[in-house]
Amino acid sequence: MRFFKIIISIIISTLFSTICFAYNPLVDLQFPSSPNPVGSGSNALGMGGAFIAIADDATAASWNPAGLDQLGVPEFSFVYSNFYRRTENNWENNPEAIGTDCVNNYNFNYISYVYPFPKEILGKKMVVSINYQHLYDFKWSWNFMYNHPDPIFTEPVTYNFDQEGALYALGLAYSIKLLPHLSAGFTINYWGDFLYENKWEKKYYQKSKYKIPPTDIGILRDSTRYKTEEFTPDTAWNFNFGFRYKIIPSGGKHLFKIAGVLKTSFKTDIDHIISTKTSQIFPEGGGIDTYQEHTDPFKEKLHMPASFGLGLAYSYNQTNSKSISLSCDIYRTNWNHFEFEDSAGLRKSPINGKSSSESNIKAATWIRFGVEYLNRDFIIAGKMTTLSIRGGLFYDPAPAENSPDDYYGLSFGTGMSYKFFVFDIAYQYRFANNVGSSIIPDIGYSQDIDEHTVYSSFVLHFN
Repeated sequence: MRFFKIIISIIISTLFSTICFAYNPLVDLQFPSSPNPVGSGSNALGMGGAFIAIADDATAASWNPAGLDQLGVPEFSFVYSNFYRRTENNWENNPEAIGTDCVNNYNFNYISYVYPFPKEILGKKMVVSINYQHLYDFKWSWNFMYNHPDPIFTEPVTYNFDQEGALYALGLAYSIKLLPHLSAGFTINYWGDFLYENKWEKKYYQKSKYKIPPTDIGILRDSTRYKTEEFTPDTAWNFNFGFRYKIIPSGGKHLFKIAGVLKTSFKTDIDHIISTKTSQIFPEGGGIDTYQEHTDPFKEKLHMPASFGLGLAYSYNQTNSKSISLSCDIYRTNWNHFEFEDSAGLRKSPINGKSSSESNIKAATWIRFGVEYLNRDFIIAGKMTTLSIRGGLFYDPAPAENSPDDYYGLSFGTGMSYKFFVFDIAYQYRFANNVGSSIIPDIGYSQDIDEHTVYSSFVLHFN
């Protein structure tokens, strides 16, 4: 009978590993914040991200490089970010898996140096800048227990998933005032290691206890699996192109701006390393314990999609020192072109893990509104400063199977400048309900998301 148990355990072990470990409800790639390639900075965040036509600070290199020509003196800027995300995981048919996961992350957001040429060249004003941006953050955590539908399992399966890493870009931007009311610009983005490494890592842990059939044998077994995936992209390049046109009716108190930006797609090679450790432990005398460990390297490609947007802005100058500005942006990203390509040339969507031929990911379009009040004669402690107050609302959908998931949000911020120093701070709240169902389809899974983001920026003018 013992010999029979051993033979059965070996056969079932191989079959079970295929059944159990192939069932992985975790999506291949997740972003803790919107994957839309939006810009950076406290000013933009405070205005709800409606910044394409405004773009009046150093972050214009990301939002709309044509806006850099509004800067008149050299300046250095630094933006710091704090991000907190709370996810409620909802399961219609598996109450044991319901739970909350939280992610908190601190990082720099933007570093730049802007240099306006002191004299016009060929009668044109020109501005250049160098920028280093934190564009994508992959930090994520997900933990739950799941009652597997197969009766072979004697208790819920435990799943733990952690992901971290980031993508950064070093940019060189240029802006030129072609006509008194027309400006254009571009940014060359280098996606590669500079101050930080461009890479991300995913870690899985799965633990289960099951019983080997037939039931009269009834051998219980503990099974664990550790899996680590490392993604290291090669260098890549892409461009941001922008324009901005001003309309100033007679009287000079009203100003309209029309602007647009295009961010090109790019492709990069990926070194993908998968390390797996599995163990299957029997009770004493129940079978032969097994341990397996292997590492597999892969050469893959990442295809990042193009995106483009239009912005409108209106400013009213109440006096020479007080003004109010309204802005609206429409931005679209072709997430149906966001793909991983394996070494065999098979393409799949990182959003749902399906092959590109089976995936039904659509482009996503977000809409943002912002307002800013500016007072250049604000007095604090007897000192004259410039005070700005900002607010914004937005609809910011995230890509998902069949149709984008609906995210909404609001923001507000303020800033002050005194002599050569500027400080701004902004807060954004972004939320969604009943999203993420395409991550684990057909079993009643969804997420409720609450995100809180704070940006603080420091600017030093050299005059």
